[in-house]
Amino acid sequence: MDEHKCIQEQRIRDLETGMAETRVYVKMIKEDITDIKQSVKEIKALPELQNDANIEACQSIIIELIKLADLSIKILGAIVGAIKLLGK
Repeated sequence: MDEHKCIQEQRIRDLETGMAETRVYVKMIKEDITDIKQSVKEIKALPELQNDANIEACQSIIIELIKLADLSIKILGAIVGAIKLLGK
């Protein structure tokens, strides 16, 4: 009986450690998304963006930033889903 209890306690500690690591990853992804949003705002505010060549170049950069944000959100969703599955 004590052995079973020790195994359960170890599993709980492992889950708690995994959840703590996941929280760190979620926090990092949220910070990245915030940075991307700020970068997009700064790019939009630049006065140099008034000519067509600069607008076109910045649009491709913004598209890549949006793709990165999309990937970050998907990863965040997968992590949250995994937490819910492990928590049940």
